Amino acid sequence: MWTDEITLIKDETDVNSNGFQTTSEAQNETVFCNVFSVGYNEFYKAAISGINLSKKVDIYTAEYSGEKRCILNGTEYEIVKTYEKNNGEITELTLSDIRVTEVV
Repeated sequence: MWTDEITLIKDETDVNSNGFQTTSEAQNETVFCNVFSVGYNEFYKAAISGINLSKKVDIYTAEYSGEKRCILNGTEYEIVKTYEKNNGEITELTLSDIRVTEVV
């Protein structure tokens, strides 16, 4: 099927001239995927821990390089869990909303 697209965000970590670690976005990669809902049991168990699980996505394992963030349908998500299935051919990514809280 593979009808949806996900953009995997590759972050690069460097040390600046003052010795502080900096993170910058490197080249992002868009790949085909299958999108699924998170099961209610997994959703509520994560919510107890303060994690808001949103979706699950299947991609080919060869296309995943340990990225921690992604963009799906215009929304940025954090990749909170990965799971290999189908003898390692497919990697399932569990996604959580990245929320920006405004301090007043």
